[in-house]
Amino acid sequence: MADLLAIGTRKGLWLARSDDDRRTWTLDGPHLLSQEVAAVAVDTRGPVPRVLAGVQYGHWGPTVTWSDDLGGTWTETDDGAIRFPADTGAALARVWQIRPDTAGRPGVV
Repeated sequence: MADLLAIGTRKGLWLARSDDDRRTWTLDGPHLLSQEVAAVAVDTRGPVPRVLAGVQYGHWGPTVTWSDDLGGTWTETDDGAIRFPADTGAALARVWQIRPDTAGRPGVV
């Protein structure tokens, strides 16, 4: 796979792939159907590319989910929505940006 374009919307995530000239694209999706996807990143540090998506579940709140098979299956953390400690009084509405860690720590974004 030469190029991957992620298109996050309020209705899910679409992945467009171009294997040759970036003039011809294959569109795959929707992934994460009916979920708002405000941020997407591709982590190329592992043996396969990992697609990370910042998702806003209307009822459950914001989280980061990931796919190691280009959207075939998605995994979420066991801890659920991202939360600040209760004593801070802070709340997170959305995950706006995702960036794989550049310090070489596997699995850290």
